[in-house]
Amino acid sequence: MKNAALILNAILLVLVGVLFYLHFSSHKDDSRVQNVQPQQQHNSGFKIGYFEWDSVIAHFDLFKEMQNEYNAKDESNAKRKMQMRQEYQNMINKYSQRELSQVESEMATKEIKKKEQEITNEMQSLDAGLQELQFRKTNEVNSKIETFLKEYNKTKGYSFVLAYEPNFIFYRDTSYNITNDLIRGLNAQFPKKK
Repeated sequence: MKNAALILNAILLVLVGVLFYLHFSSHKDDSRVQNVQPQQQHNSGFKIGYFEWDSVIAHFDLFKEMQNEYNAKDESNAKRKMQMRQEYQNMINKYSQRELSQVESEMATKEIKKKEQEITNEMQSLDAGLQELQFRKTNEVNSKIETFLKEYNKTKGYSFVLAYEPNFIFYRDTSYNITNDLIRGLNAQFPKKK
């Protein structure tokens, strides 16, 4: 029995030695593999073009036209809001300039609250209309850019075309800059409305 335990321990010791040997010899092979330089991958026609978004905004005539439309609507909304505030203030001044009975005071309070609610609703409606206009016009510009790029890319072979904005892409090879082509093509394809 003692001999069996001794033989079993000896076999286990040999197996542990073999495992140590295999474990450490495989790491030596890994280190040799890690020192081998990876093969250079060849460019298989994968190109990424980019355009500078701020230049498109500054020079795409239709975008400027849309921005002017948005600004005009925003200005119109601001005037209407100012007018509503003035009407509201006039109403308050009208009631505060004279003494009111209890019934007149309650009616005035109701009328002021009703006017306040009407103004709030109309202002929200104006803001929602302006946001909807901005969303619609932004989608329209993006759609026109995408439509142009699909046609443009038939001869250029880009896999992707990105819009460059600072702090989004940190390096760009200017040989892939298509901003001028994009602006010229967009202005030719979507001329300003007269």
